[in-house]
Amino acid sequence: MIKINQWFTRNYQYYFDRTHIAKFIALCGFITVLLYVCLVSLHSRWSLDEKIHHALDNFNQLLHQERIAVKTQLLGISPLDCPTYAQQARQAVYNSNYIDAIGLVNRYMVLTCSSYLENVNIDLVAHYPIGEIKEDSIYQVVPQYTDKTSMLFFTGLEKGYWASMIMPLRHVRGIFEKVFDTENIAYRILVNQDVIDHNGKLTDGRIVVSDADGPQIEIEPNAQYYLGKLVECLPYLIIVLLIQAVVIIYIMYRTKSQSLNILVAQAYQKREFNVYLQAIVNNHQSSVIGYEALLRWYNPAQGVVSPLVFIPVLENIQLIDKVTYQVFEDALALIKKHSQHFADKYISVNLSRVLLDDCDALSRIITLLNDHNALCSSIVIEITENLELDEKKSNNLSYLMSSLRPIGVRFSIDDFGTGYSGLSLIKDHRFDYLKIDKVFINQVGQNGSSDLILNHVMQIAKDFSMGTIVEGVETTRQVTALETLGFDVLQGFYFHKPDVSSQAIEYSDNIFPS
Repeated sequence: MIKINQWFTRNYQYYFDRTHIAKFIALCGFITVLLYVCLVSLHSRWSLDEKIHHALDNFNQLLHQERIAVKTQLLGISPLDCPTYAQQARQAVYNSNYIDAIGLVNRYMVLTCSSYLENVNIDLVAHYPIGEIKEDSIYQVVPQYTDKTSMLFFTGLEKGYWASMIMPLRHVRGIFEKVFDTENIAYRILVNQDVIDHNGKLTDGRIVVSDADGPQIEIEPNAQYYLGKLVECLPYLIIVLLIQAVVIIYIMYRTKSQSLNILVAQAYQKREFNVYLQAIVNNHQSSVIGYEALLRWYNPAQGVVSPLVFIPVLENIQLIDKVTYQVFEDALALIKKHSQHFADKYISVNLSRVLLDDCDALSRIITLLNDHNALCSSIVIEITENLELDEKKSNNLSYLMSSLRPIGVRFSIDDFGTGYSGLSLIKDHRFDYLKIDKVFINQVGQNGSSDLILNHVMQIAKDFSMGTIVEGVETTRQVTALETLGFDVLQGFYFHKPDVSSQAIEYSDNIFPS
């Protein structure tokens, strides 16, 4: 599992930020919509085919009933008197909504009856359709007569020689539309491969359904048919897309979390975490009095990664103690290497709140600093105020302070005013510095409330014999306003951005020479 996650981390880090997660969701959504359109279209076609076959069965049943009705009428006509027979046949066919008598009776029946089958070209009559394909006709009748006697019964009076009846197209269409919803479809009705009717333009790929006893009918759904089906299923698509988005976000953030853990662990093993220094300036004296050690991580794939991202991960995977130990080691090495520079300066190191629950980690730090006690007067340990100080943490902090103060280590409250335990820390433990968070100086000199709070913080620091350091100073206005309020020790981008140790020390020597 670890190897799989490592492979994923190397190859898919690109997708870890929100922008690319959104793009990935959009891509998956687009593919889902395409699949939705294809599946709904196929299902619509399949369901239409089923409806077509069912409708054609009903259609042919109705046609058969019509034929039986006409045949019953014709069976009641006596063929003995040919002229009368022809007239009655003409009337019967006309009354049954079939083709008028001109096409059926006048052309052939009268001819047949008046000639009494004499001088009639049997082959011609046998192979020539009775009735003409006209605007209102659909069926062609091609009776296969074998002798003159059979011709007397071409109207179907004799079993085995019943020819298809000629029916007006409007009547056929009416029957078809009774059994099939023709809305949003185009259809054509063919007889003997000749197109008799169409109500819309057909596209390629149409299907042909036919019945041996009836016409061929070509049916093709148009765009409105498919659009209606898509709209009908739209709520299901929306639900699927929402579920898909939630699942993708969950999986990717879960994978991100697991992969980031691996990346951070690998970074520790490769010693990719570097200590940067940011100068702390006494603006009144125009001098650097110390530095804050800030952990920075440059990842080859991600670039510079914010401490807000990797510090919580280090805490979660229980590497924060080892990384903090390395920071103390690096700070001591710098102080030893630049002993003259740090004769009147210090390096402050942040102590994670997690470590106050880890007695072993605190013991290792105490041992390390005791082993370098000659350098510890240049070490300040920062304890963040947003720490939830329970009894165990409070006892461990007291133990840490009592162990390190004798060798010159000082202590500072970091981010004062942003948490809820600042006053409790001050009450129960003695600190040397109080660092004021930048949230209080954004409107310093412009907002009476900000100035009032800063004045009270200044007074608290004086009452408890603590020095003050204001963080996050970025503008000349802030510097001027803070000087007016009596704050001299400042830290922020206005003076110095965090930099590698050698350049930070060089900056201090050049800009604020001793």
